[in-house]
Amino acid sequence: NGGYLKPSHDGRLLTEITLSNPGQPQFIEIHSFDPATGRVGFLTQITVILPGFSLVHVLYSCEYSPDNRYLYVKTNSLWQFDLSVVDSAAMMNSLKIFDLSSFNLGNQGSPVLGPDGRMYMTSFWQNYIHLIPEPNKPLPYCGFIPRYINVGSQTGFAAPQYPSGLMWPYKAYMRGSNSICRTDTSKWYLTDPCSHEKLVWTLPDGGNILESGDTLIASFEKEGIYRIIVSYVIPCGYKSDTMHVKVGRCHCPSNFKWLQIDSLVCQGESATLIYDSGSWISSSGTNDSVMLISSVIKDTILKMNFVGPENCDTSILVSIKVLPNYQTRQDISICYGDSIFVKGLWYKNDTILQSNESSQNGCDSTHMISIKLNSQTQGRKLWPVCPGDSIYLHGNLYFNDTVLYSQNIDRYGCDSLHIDEIRVGGTDSILILHRLCRGDSLFIEGQVYKDSSRLREN
Repeated sequence: NGGYLKPSHDGRLLTEITLSNPGQPQFIEIHSFDPATGRVGFLTQITVILPGFSLVHVLYSCEYSPDNRYLYVKTNSLWQFDLSVVDSAAMMNSLKIFDLSSFNLGNQGSPVLGPDGRMYMTSFWQNYIHLIPEPNKPLPYCGFIPRYINVGSQTGFAAPQYPSGLMWPYKAYMRGSNSICRTDTSKWYLTDPCSHEKLVWTLPDGGNILESGDTLIASFEKEGIYRIIVSYVIPCGYKSDTMHVKVGRCHCPSNFKWLQIDSLVCQGESATLIYDSGSWISSSGTNDSVMLISSVIKDTILKMNFVGPENCDTSILVSIKVLPNYQTRQDISICYGDSIFVKGLWYKNDTILQSNESSQNGCDSTHMISIKLNSQTQGRKLWPVCPGDSIYLHGNLYFNDTVLYSQNIDRYGCDSLHIDEIRVGGTDSILILHRLCRGDSLFIEGQVYKDSSRLREN
């Protein structure tokens, strides 16, 4: 295992990146850090499993924005977390992912903050270094310039760290919003781990100081770029930190318009949303103007989040109603030997017919007709009659061989044929053989027999 162990620029946080084999769980751990005592405390952890099985599909490095609000983490792309709330759930909700696929950059390396306040990223086995010009801003406003510098040789998986003395000769500990609306009241504070008896806050470009002390609360009536300066005594003299704050009108643009909304679709069909976002940008970082939702099977509410200039954001809810596809079925039974005329054709065997039509709501309607052929119902009974005898059947007396046919209605309503066959035949005889020992006798029908004899009885 390996990965970066990176402190924030104000010394309050410590990020630990733990990589493992590709395809296995990897971890982003955020710890608190006390510069006065060196004590480290656990705050939160995010578990990540990246697809792919190569070295580029691992967590490895990270970097903080100059104001420590955003954490940039190298994954199979580049991730940006908002550290306003150091909690795994809040961080995952704030996650924005750089879409680098359109640049064909190949493998990515590691980000590092330069002494100019801009962030640089190596490209791993390539000759280029990419640039994030304004890392204090959320994606996409932070910007991304691919192949910003050609260094002439391959860069590494990691990025070299600038010496802290060169990077922050006059390290600024002031923190707070760097972009607000002119109607906002915002706070700025000092994060220097050393205590200071008195802080002097100054707004040289104008503005209203509502409260000062350890924290400055101020507002600005006009739009523009304002400087906030805090001055304080340090052991070796006097120090001041300066932050530039952009104050905007925050009149959110109204140039978003729909070009097509499939708010009513048939079950199983796709819904297409086409729009012109104008000045708005999707919070996912993409700015596609077409959204296709495939195979919608139930009523759906889609939430679309957009961000605009001057701290504007908005959510648009789109309701998609799904109309049902109607299905009907008709069962038809026919008797053996019969036929039925359906949709211009005659049918006499088991058949299933299906037709697709358009219902009143405009969706497909499926109609099925099932034709079932009932089996032939036929019965036959033989009536044997001795010569000279007669049989009374169906109201008549019969002396000779006769075949009678009768038709009935079976349980399916079809004709049922029943045959009665009267057959006059010869006599039936039974031979009973008795064997006697010599000298014995047999008594049959009142008579004693001692010798061989043949008896006939009708």
